[in-house]
Amino acid sequence: MTRIVQIPPPDERWEPAPSYQGGKENPVSQRSSWEFAVHDYEVIARLHSPIAPIGERLRLSLERTWEDVGYVDVAMFSIDGMYYGLSSFVDSGESILRIRKGQPESECIDILLRTLGVDKEILFS
Repeated sequence: MTRIVQIPPPDERWEPAPSYQGGKENPVSQRSSWEFAVHDYEVIARLHSPIAPIGERLRLSLERTWEDVGYVDVAMFSIDGMYYGLSSFVDSGESILRIRKGQPESECIDILLRTLGVDKEILFS
């Protein structure tokens, strides 16, 4: 039989772990899995489209996670050997495009736009 140890409730002075930790009581600091997933990625563009229609077109499964400023829908994917991260804050009308560091930016954009079936007007200038 497995023994289960009872864990005490949270200390009332502790803020939620994802909260800003400067001078706070909680010794634990938490980051989202999204932040860890994109540490090797760089932002290359803002897109004039929320993430949902892009996800539909590419048949992506979107995941809801969070960043320090709020909830965000995200997807990590690859096309033709290029690796992408796409994110959009909930209820935002735009998306943020990331690529793995070291990949050719213009080639990645061209591949994505071709696959989406749109032209460069989707990019913020």
